[in-house]
Amino acid sequence: MTLSPALKDVVLALRCPHCDHSFDKKGSWVKVVRQYACHRCHQSVIMGYDEKLAIFRANETAHLAAARANK
Repeated sequence: MTLSPALKDVVLALRCPHCDHSFDKKGSWVKVVRQYACHRCHQSVIMGYDEKLAIFRANETAHLAAARANK
């Protein structure tokens, strides 16, 4: 699976693995970022391809369900 270009402009739900802080970022941000600091706990988070795939899979399912509901 690849990181779907359909989610480039979609706001994705993310969670810090250290403190469970939830935040939103566009898919385009998720695709390019490698490391970020959590705004709550300030811990460094490294986001590899496997983590990005999991984020895209989870959000793609929700995004597709919402799109179907709006038809």
